[in-house]
Amino acid sequence: MLLHSACVHATFSGADERLAAILYRRGVTLVHLQRAIWLGCARKYVALLNATDKAPMFVTSLNYFASLVEEVAELSMGEDYWKHVQNKVTQLERIWRELRPPGNPRQETK
Repeated sequence: MLLHSACVHATFSGADERLAAILYRRGVTLVHLQRAIWLGCARKYVALLNATDKAPMFVTSLNYFASLVEEVAELSMGEDYWKHVQNKVTQLERIWRELRPPGNPRQETK
């Protein structure tokens, strides 16, 4: 789930493993985690597409999505909403890939 989007370049470090264990112990479901990743990636692509400066390009850590897990848990949206978010991430990623200049240096967001 973490590595599916083009805006995420992570290696699942020890810190990511510890955070995943904490989320598991707190009862965070994979569904909530997937939704947090979709929401975070959607926001990241919007920020990248709207950026006029050299904003960090890649998410490199599960920690980037940690606060979104709480947000997702508090939302009472139906399956249709999350399907829309998933589709929007795919659309935004395609647009970002088309507009991104080739050979751009790697910039990271943790």
